[in-house]
Amino acid sequence: MAAVLDAAGQGHGSVVVVRGEAGVGKTALVREAVTRRHRDTALLDGRCLPLQALTVPLLPLRSALRSSTLPGADVCLAALNQIDQAPRALEAWLDTLTAATPVLLVVDDLQWSDQSTLDVLMYLVAGLEGRRLTVWATLREEDLPESHGLGRWLRNIQRLPTVAELRLDPLDRAGTEAQLADLLGGMPHQSLVQEVFDQARGNPYLNQLLASGLTPAARGLPPALPGDLTSAVRLEWHGLSEPARTMTSLLAVAGRPETPEGLEEVARRLHLHPGPEWLAEAVAHGTVERLDGDRYWFRHPLQAEVLAGALAPGQRRRWHSAFAEQLQASLPEGTAPSLEAALALADHHARADHPEAARAWASAAWD
Repeated sequence: MAAVLDAAGQGHGSVVVVRGEAGVGKTALVREAVTRRHRDTALLDGRCLPLQALTVPLLPLRSALRSSTLPGADVCLAALNQIDQAPRALEAWLDTLTAATPVLLVVDDLQWSDQSTLDVLMYLVAGLEGRRLTVWATLREEDLPESHGLGRWLRNIQRLPTVAELRLDPLDRAGTEAQLADLLGGMPHQSLVQEVFDQARGNPYLNQLLASGLTPAARGLPPALPGDLTSAVRLEWHGLSEPARTMTSLLAVAGRPETPEGLEEVARRLHLHPGPEWLAEAVAHGTVERLDGDRYWFRHPLQAEVLAGALAPGQRRRWHSAFAEQLQASLPEGTAPSLEAALALADHHARADHPEAARAWASAAWD
């Protein structure tokens, strides 16, 4: 990214789209790169917002201009009120500005942009040759609905030679260990590293929340999840429709990967009505992922713990009881249950407060 800014200083403007899941570090990377930029590079910093019932045309560009002290920013901001004139007004102002200094335009959370913002950015991107202008945009992939114009916008700009993509993947175990060492101020125990890696799957933001309040002496995570982490998981979950929230809560109570058919059967026993389309919504949202064998589970296992823990105790017991009934009904007659089935039945009966049935199925699992 530093090299991109160097090239822009020589008149070779370009765009970098930073992509990845929520919490993987897209914004953190861009912010760090912004702080290290050359002093003579002017900054325009804009952010899209997850507005539900309101569309504000050119919101990130307006916010960038409103907070800017660059000469002519106020005049350009006023010109954006005429949407059909916005591309040329912004281009003319940037032409004047980049003649004097390189400019870096940051657009954070592009997945929440409106179509007018995408149109103006496309206009700017198509004319970057010979300009001292850099555009950095972050994109959270799991919040991108099929109908959003951003998909078409991305396909169009990917063909331009001035556009590059930087995909951030979650950390591996070694990366998780390095981050924990930085957060804790010392080398963490391997048992803690493994537990955090198993729970957060290398997501740096979730790693940070899990490590909150721990010291290098910690050998594992405390029994209760940090409040900030619980709030963060539930905030993401509330982005789903109500039936999808019901289906994902049901999957959380399952405690292990489940098939859509198994979940629907349990839902019927509980007189709930979520269908397979709601599970597909959770996949598109990035909460759940499809595994081998047409089974589904959470992208981050700690999501299951948070969602199951948020249910009222009585409701949670009823749901575990329904899972136990469904599992027993699905066992082939006259054959011994598999170890996995016996363990699942023992677990669900125990959590449903059926101690005798739990002991019986635990014994069957032992056998």
